[in-house]
Amino acid sequence: MKTKLKLTPGRIVTALLWIAGIAFLIWRTGWYNDYVASLPEFETEGNVLKRYNGNSEHVVIGHGIEEIGSGAFADNREIKSVDIPNSVTYIGRSAFDGCISLESVSFSVNLKEIGPWAFYGAESLGHVEFPEGLAIIHFSAFEDCKSLTFDSLPQSLGDMSANVFKECDSLETVVIPEGVRSIQDWAFGNCDSLTDVYVPDTVREVEELAFENSHNVVIHTINSTVAKFAKEAGLPLDYDMTVD
Repeated sequence: MKTKLKLTPGRIVTALLWIAGIAFLIWRTGWYNDYVASLPEFETEGNVLKRYNGNSEHVVIGHGIEEIGSGAFADNREIKSVDIPNSVTYIGRSAFDGCISLESVSFSVNLKEIGPWAFYGAESLGHVEFPEGLAIIHFSAFEDCKSLTFDSLPQSLGDMSANVFKECDSLETVVIPEGVRSIQDWAFGNCDSLTDVYVPDTVREVEELAFENSHNVVIHTINSTVAKFAKEAGLPLDYDMTVD
């Protein structure tokens, strides 16, 4: 006859204490730290950087990597700068999400696409230079990058995606390049310092919340569609497209 083990409160507590004791022993002997230290600094799969396990402040990614995978550097609080080689064409979803100490990024000149949430919450990220040829910056890619600034956006961009620069408090002037077709909701929402946005004639749609809560924005355009949006949104409008 099989005897069934009855789970009593006392046995459950004993089991939990036993598990906690084993965990403490592993930590106390340094086994876990030895395991972490034994991981390769860069985990790769083919030409994809899957994960960075290091703790360096300044990271140089080796040439030959073509893609920085999803979450590869996510929540790394040590990294301050990263040098991305010219072989990289794609930065994946949440690649640098939560890297709160990241201050500078050297982008690949051959970069074509930046994935959703790629730099979400990288609040220390300062001035960046976007490469010409970059075609897509997905939604929320730079959301909550409070220190972010840039001189220009690439002419190769097709759209200003939703939330792409939401809560980028250091942006003051943005010149949207010729070729951009739409400005989606919250693309420049909650940008407290944003004062001047220059919108080209190629834009065919500005979604209702594109500049939500960016109360200091003046829209500069000769585009009748954009002018109509500005008036309906109650935003100041200037038909002069000359950048100061």
